[in-house]
Amino acid sequence: MDCSKKRASEVGDLPVDPLVDILCRVPAKSVSRFKCVSKAWRDLIADPHHRKKLPQAMQGLFCHTSKKSEAVPSHFNLVEFRVGDNEEFLSVHVYSSETGAWSENLIDEQGEEGQFPGWRKVSFPLARLYPCPFINGFLHFMVWDQDETKIVALDEQGKGRRMIPVPHVAEMGPSICYFGESQGKLHFMTEEILYDDHEYKYKLFIWVLQDYSAQEWVLKGTVNSHEVFGENSAKEGSMEFEVVGIHQDRNVVFFTHPSGHKLTVYHCHF
Repeated sequence: MDCSKKRASEVGDLPVDPLVDILCRVPAKSVSRFKCVSKAWRDLIADPHHRKKLPQAMQGLFCHTSKKSEAVPSHFNLVEFRVGDNEEFLSVHVYSSETGAWSENLIDEQGEEGQFPGWRKVSFPLARLYPCPFINGFLHFMVWDQDETKIVALDEQGKGRRMIPVPHVAEMGPSICYFGESQGKLHFMTEEILYDDHEYKYKLFIWVLQDYSAQEWVLKGTVNSHEVFGENSAKEGSMEFEVVGIHQDRNVVFFTHPSGHKLTVYHCHF
């Protein structure tokens, strides 16, 4: 008699009650495999009377049938910026999932702080398509207004609540190169190329809005191109690289080098 058939016959002859007691103590995956031992075992495990006692593969899993989720808000707002052909920012449109309707909002230049005179529909040229950081319950973006760069703060309804002046940038001084959020605060970067000692030198200025309520910008630190890229990184008044971002949690700046299609990560020492 074949040994495997003999062992299967011996296993199949085990008393039912002790066998069920043994199977109750093994993992569900093993119980499923044991269906292949013999026809008697398969019928035993599939028997509705015994199945209640055996561990089930889905035991311990729960299906949450409610459509509401704590991780997802019950409703949301979608903010759309309308831009004209001349790249002027025309208005803010907001979609509310709660009402299912779009609304057009005017930006109140007077603001909640009462520091901007008058009301009018905004028609600002966008300064540049930078990220729009969401901090302190406001969405922030940069615009040009009367030859000045400003940061507009919108609430969740798309209404302008304040305008934040940026660090002073002289006409012939540093130029704006990045605006975003890091470590929970607004960051603003400017860059400048200087010709000194018969060579061009690049310098990056990193500002942080230290006090949001007082709109107080503080120079967090500076970065010299020699520290990042070595010599000859700024040639004939132009940069061989571009600032593309700042780390969300650390003092780390990201640069791209167009000629080499590379991303450079620089850990700032401040």
